[in-house]
Amino acid sequence: MLGEALAGPTPLIVSLTNTNPKRINFFTYLSAIAAPTHPESTYFLTVVTRDQQLLPMDLSTIVPIFIGIIAIIVVGAIVFTIIKAIVKWQHNNTQPILSVASQVVAKRTRVSGRVSPNRGGKTSTYYYCTFEDERGQRHEFRISGKEYGQLVEGDLGTLTYQGTRYRGFQRQMR
Repeated sequence: MLGEALAGPTPLIVSLTNTNPKRINFFTYLSAIAAPTHPESTYFLTVVTRDQQLLPMDLSTIVPIFIGIIAIIVVGAIVFTIIKAIVKWQHNNTQPILSVASQVVAKRTRVSGRVSPNRGGKTSTYYYCTFEDERGQRHEFRISGKEYGQLVEGDLGTLTYQGTRYRGFQRQMR
């Protein structure tokens, strides 16, 4: 049945003897904070089962399960990213190489990384250019820093691409 409650600010420990082990679930193992009867003290209600057939849910059991779940999530995310990249690569390989008359309509950069005043740091700059073809369709591609520096908004030329893969831009001489 129920154990005895200790008076004062000490924890209140409740021990359950269960005659029907099928009725105990995971929440039986959780700790809950009971409403204090005295404002200056806090009572903790911990539910403990004495049934030896059930797996004890103490810290030495919960931590490995939690670490295992996190590891599965991390590995799953990595596998998902790799599969997504392979699918995109295969899709680009099946697309025809297209060359269309285009105009450079926008350029942008994205800088990522971290710089610390005491430790230095590493940053990476990614360069992007948006082209608009004669049908009015826009395509944005990541390009090299050298090409980024040579292109100017308004440049006309021939854009060559394959799916989402940038192959080059041949500028028309004016």
